[in-house]
Order: sequence, then C-alpha cells, then structure tokens
Amino acid sequence: MSYILMTYPLAMIARLGSGAPPVSVSAARMPPHQHGGRPLSAGAAHIFISYCMRKKVPTFLTEREIADVLRQPDRTTLLGKRDFAMLFLMTSTGLRRNELCQLRRGDLKTEDGKVWLYVWGKGGRQRKVPIAKIELLEALAQYWKKAGASSQPAAPMFTTIGRRGADDIRPISWRVVRDVVEKYTRLARIQKHIHPHSLRHSFITHALRRSGDLPAVQALAGHRSLSSTQGYLHTEDERMERAIRLMAS
Repeated sequence: MSYILMTYPLAMIARLGSGAPPVSVSAARMPPHQHGGRPLSAGAAHIFISYCMRKKVPTFLTEREIADVLRQPDRTTLLGKRDFAMLFLMTSTGLRRNELCQLRRGDLKTEDGKVWLYVWGKGGRQRKVPIAKIELLEALAQYWKKAGASSQPAAPMFTTIGRRGADDIRPISWRVVRDVVEKYTRLARIQKHIHPHSLRHSFITHALRRSGDLPAVQALAGHRSLSSTQGYLHTEDERMERAIRLMAS
C-alpha cells in the first residue's frame, strides 16, 4: 500500500473522476512514467490496490478462531497439556517455529516481578517477550509437572518421545509443531490453510489492532525492519482502500 501512495500521490488518485481515459490492468501496475503519468481510472486504481494488497496480506486466525483452537487439546493427557501450552505460547508471543523448538527452561526468567521469555531469533538476535498471562504460566507448569520434566535451565521447554520410547526424550521438532498446528485447526473446523507461521501472523495482527504501536510490536516480533511489521496492517489497508474508492465516486 505504501508503494501505491508513493508512486501515485493521493491527490492524483483523488482525481480518478477527472475524465482521464481508462488504463489497462497491466498499465495500472506500471509506474506513471511508463503510461504517460496520467491519473488512473477508478477501475484501474481499484485493481492496482487490490492486487498489491492480496500479495501482502498473510493468512491469520481471528481471536474467536484462536479460542476455538485452544479448546481442542485434551488437557487431561500429557500430549494434550503439551499441545495446549505450546499453542497458547505461540498465539500469545508470535514466536517463529524454529524459535519455539530452540526454547529452554532457562529462557523463562523473572525480573523485577515480571516474567520474560528470552528468544533467540533470526541472525542470532535475542529479544525478550513479556509473559503477562497467568493462564499461560499455569499451562506450562502443568505440562512440566505431568511430563516429569527436568527443571535444569538447559532442559528443552517442549519435548517429544523418540523411537526408543520413554528413554528417548528429545526437544520438539519443527515437524511435530507443524503437525500439532494442523491437527487442532482441523479439529476446530477452521476453513483456512493454517501453518505454524499463521499463528505468528495472528499474534502480530491482533497486537497491532489493539495497540497501534508499530515500534513496540516490531520489537515483540523481532522484525529487523519496521516495514515488515507494517505489512500486517490489514485493517488500515482496507480502510484506506475504501476511502480512496469513495473519493473516486
């Protein structure tokens, strides 16, 4: 969306009803110097904006869908407790799948009365994410207690059982994370193609909608560039598109 506004100033887009001849779909995607610099027709501008927005908007879950997914694990079983805690953590922090798999018990720390999760992200960059939900901490504690998990700082936060059974406890793998996400979104009857990164998309989208604080959400998500975080402003893009269409009518 920012590319559209830089390439076609709002004043130009606002003149869509100025009588300029229609522009083809291919021309609508060209910079002004490639089609004479004339204003876009209403139809071409709408196609241009919609086309670019479709490329940017990632799949995400609504808050109701997240709640539906979190209701699916059977929390009376060890796997159910693990899967619930894992899904709850992913939707509450926006962790990448690899970041989740690398977590150790010692990455969860209390400082000044607050609980923080220290995460190693892309490029070896570390960030700390606040854990403000008591229910999430309780879910983790219940899982560790049921699993008889080691409390050593270097112990994996989430584990799976290897081929040799109970004597073969391993850190959770990215394949298991993928399977868990697919399993519970299917049980929740979510009619979307959801993968682990979709939970990250969901967290960032809702964090932006609640706070509108781009730099803060950028830090939480571990984005190097602010433009990466801006790509999640679905609601603002939709509002701007509607405003431009009204100006053209």
